[in-house]
Amino acid sequence: MCRLAAFPPNFPKKKALAIMDNFYMGNTDGTGSVHVKDGKFVVNKWSIPFDEVVEKKLPLFDHMPYNGWTIGHVRAASHGGNTYNNTHPLVKGEWAMAHNGIFQEYAIVKALMTDHTFIGQTDSEAAAALWEKIGRAGFIQAMDSGVFLFLNKNGQLDVVGCSGDLVYQNTKWGVLMASELPHTYRRTINVDSGDFRLSKKGKAFIANFKREPSYENVEYYGGNEKYYWSDKKVKGRKIKIVEGEDVVWSDSFDDEIEAAKAFRSTKKDDDIWMD
Repeated sequence: MCRLAAFPPNFPKKKALAIMDNFYMGNTDGTGSVHVKDGKFVVNKWSIPFDEVVEKKLPLFDHMPYNGWTIGHVRAASHGGNTYNNTHPLVKGEWAMAHNGIFQEYAIVKALMTDHTFIGQTDSEAAAALWEKIGRAGFIQAMDSGVFLFLNKNGQLDVVGCSGDLVYQNTKWGVLMASELPHTYRRTINVDSGDFRLSKKGKAFIANFKREPSYENVEYYGGNEKYYWSDKKVKGRKIKIVEGEDVVWSDSFDDEIEAAKAFRSTKKDDDIWMD
């Protein structure tokens, strides 16, 4: 299976390379990245393994740190040969996409989309074309497997996880999402299934968990609720607003309750990130 990551604005190049190096083994059929510059996609990709990209000093992450999202991807080919056009990220109109998983219905989508020109042989390209055609809501409803990263030319990032490896962590640069993170990253959250929308500033302002996520060293709250991430701090902790209740990150459940009670007297609308 492929591996992918979404690095938030100003994320260090050295850390991005370390994350890619941690998960590229067995995914040697292509390496690539994409970011937005002046409203246009800048795609750097090669149909060679990640270690060769690093050895040849190719410009995978030379733009980092950079004030916007960067998608990174290493490929394990399932459909289509080891070619440039089959290497991720893939661009369709206003969107650039990276995918991990297998889209079983890709042949049907390609057959039905007679007005679309496909330049590669991957199932991922069919999924990217479907996203562009039916939009976010329709795509989320139609998909039942795979992990997808969609970067828009406006700098916004959409993440759809139907099945497969996906973790995230709130960092000082913003929300970091990846197939997996090195053990040096603590308090990561494993997402079994969910969709996210993240602003160009690296903040998550919509997150829907379709199945219960699992946490490492973090109490679980939620289910199918919509999450709004707040900049409000109570006793030094950032608060996570869930529809109908207030919770806050902490190692102590008692502290969570105390902080939530203190926060209930504030106005939620003033604290929600909606940029």
